[in-house]
Amino acid sequence: MKKILALAVVLALALCGCTNGAQSEGGPSIDIPEGAEPFENIMGLKGYVVNVSEADGDWYERVYHADMDGKDVIIGESFGYGEPQDFVVDLYEDGVPELVCNCTFGGDGAQRVYTYQLVDGELQVGTIALEDWTAGYTGPESAVAEMYLPEDECYSVVYPDENGGAAVNYFSVDELVWKAYEPTQE
Repeated sequence: MKKILALAVVLALALCGCTNGAQSEGGPSIDIPEGAEPFENIMGLKGYVVNVSEADGDWYERVYHADMDGKDVIIGESFGYGEPQDFVVDLYEDGVPELVCNCTFGGDGAQRVYTYQLVDGELQVGTIALEDWTAGYTGPESAVAEMYLPEDECYSVVYPDENGGAAVNYFSVDELVWKAYEPTQE
């Protein structure tokens, strides 16, 4: 009985043209690799995310792929230690969510945030201009922590102040510096 039910499901999917692919509205589907996590709406696109590295279960690298005009395109990357801190959030409140990734570098532990958006068909990555937010700080750049705070819906930069405490600056997506996104993965 189970074999007949399974065969009926496969036949029904084949007849309706359903696949396991992802697609943006109106476009053809892309294949989702085994083990990948599909998503429905990042930057208005459908796609999947792949964990490309895990050493000792602590370090991770994640690569986001989406269907852009029938092509499998990398639209964002994240990396770091522990649980991924990736957020799909509508920063501009326009109905199109962006991808925000809090990342930690492996060599020195520096924390940086990368925000990905799609503007007029161009993928862009937004970063923080540290020199604008750490005026007067002369210590190591790795001691500066950037992050997106989803509970506060803002970004922050934290760095040591001259009294041994911490200086904190908060700001919005409008203060990021944007450039064309070029993936580091292939």
